[in-house]
Amino acid sequence: MTLLGFVDSTFPNNSFAYDISDSRQVVGRSTSNRDSVLHAFYWDANVGMVSLGTLGGSGSEAHGINERDDVVGWSRTADGATHATLWELRVARSPRL
Repeated sequence: MTLLGFVDSTFPNNSFAYDISDSRQVVGRSTSNRDSVLHAFYWDANVGMVSLGTLGGSGSEAHGINERDDVVGWSRTADGATHATLWELRVARSPRL
């Protein structure tokens, strides 16, 4: 068993893993006691847990990952609308991924 951690390790609340790839990359959601916002996350053993961000709104969740590092889930926009979301990590990797 592996403890994946939290997006905000200073004010952790909870985290949930929803999917794992054959390469042992995990996606899910994590919340913080700082803001109670849902954060979609990506995790692997080399990087740890990284927030995938939102579409400008107050939350997101990641529900699936494939071998191309495509992550699917949902995200909120600034006006509060919730949209299905695709994060293409192989295409748009942050410096931490």
